[in-house]
Amino acid sequence: MKTFFTVILTLILCTSHVNAQKLAFVIQAPQGITVTPIGDSELNFGDYLLPNMGTVQINLQDTETEVIRIDLDWFRWFSRRNRNLRVTITPPNNLRLDFDVIPYSLGAAYNDQTEDNNPNQAQPFQGTSEVLTMPNPGLDGQWWNSTAYIYIYGNINIGNVKPGRYTGTININVDYAN
Repeated sequence: MKTFFTVILTLILCTSHVNAQKLAFVIQAPQGITVTPIGDSELNFGDYLLPNMGTVQINLQDTETEVIRIDLDWFRWFSRRNRNLRVTITPPNNLRLDFDVIPYSLGAAYNDQTEDNNPNQAQPFQGTSEVLTMPNPGLDGQWWNSTAYIYIYGNINIGNVKPGRYTGTININVDYAN
């Protein structure tokens, strides 16, 4: 009887979790700007979360933070009067599964000064858009481009929701700033 109860409890727990809370990225940039996600192009809050478990966080320093590398090629950098790029992040309102939603908050930071992928030196976005001043080419030994990094992180709040895959899409636009 004890084994039967354990098997039933295990089956109930396995079927009542909330699957794969993810925000996917759609990234747009003009010619001369290369934008490369270093991870899997998703902010993944986990695959096996339980209803009513509360807040699940991905902090700036966490390995789950999505890192995006921005390269401005040297010719474009040199030919423009300024080397500023505008990064605009447009997130969805919620993560969705049909008509059910999971609220979240999104964080973004950037490192446009050292060409190092180092979130400890990142500055937080002051809204959904930020102007990056690209560093001089050659700081990292690559004379042909200038590099900056964007860090995407945040948290979700899992309440009394039905199990399933809740998703959303974050649009990221990188363009030359005027």
